[in-house]
Amino acid sequence: MAIAFDAASSGVALAATSLTYSQTCSGSNLVLVVGVSIESGSDLVTGVTYAGTAMTLISKDINAQSNEWRYLFYLLAPATSANNVVVSASSSVDIRSCAESLTGVLQSGQPDANGTKTTSAVTSQTLAVTTIADNCW
Repeated sequence: MAIAFDAASSGVALAATSLTYSQTCSGSNLVLVVGVSIESGSDLVTGVTYAGTAMTLISKDINAQSNEWRYLFYLLAPATSANNVVVSASSSVDIRSCAESLTGVLQSGQPDANGTKTTSAVTSQTLAVTTIADNCW
């Protein structure tokens, strides 16, 4: 089975300690990936849940020029149908988040590979990531 796009959603909360928005997952062999950004010089995101289940942090970094923390979380086999993504922070902050679910994903050994890159150049960035298994995204 090939990996395929399922659905996406997003939300914004200004000057808040949490953000809640709905994401609908459907299909089989699912993974849910959630990106979060906050405008803060401090690492304030304490976690993300989907349908009440804690998601796993893949990576986080800060863009020192813009004081923006960026986080990436995932959850294998998320609950299907419409459920809430909840982003929690330890202090009031502007929170932006987007979620994407994919079908046809291997349900073990995830994530296969990941990487981050932060530069001061905004015109072009390149990051090579070597996957372990064939047909990975």
